Amino acid sequence: SSDLLFLVDEALQLLANSIETNEAASHFHHTRGTALLLLNRPTEAAASFELALQFRPNNPGILESLVKCYTGRDEKQAAAYQKRLDAALKETPPRVP
Repeated sequence: SSDLLFLVDEALQLLANSIETNEAASHFHHTRGTALLLLNRPTEAAASFELALQFRPNNPGILESLVKCYTGRDEKQAAAYQKRLDAALKETPPRVP
């Protein structure tokens, strides 16, 4: 996980110097948050997920990750993100296998 974190940080640095889209950066922030969560660093993970959410505000995966970050640490925040997740899931069409 720490190797993944290093690679994602490198990619974000390179992305900052390019003309890539904000959505691409959002994907890298989501991956960074996932690595931090696996390293049991939920506060830092939440910050990365919140950056990812700026460009994909209704993304169920990001919202679910934020619920995980805040559950057991800040139940008010966890509940707020759970509410957003529930709304996003109602809006998102089901995936076709």
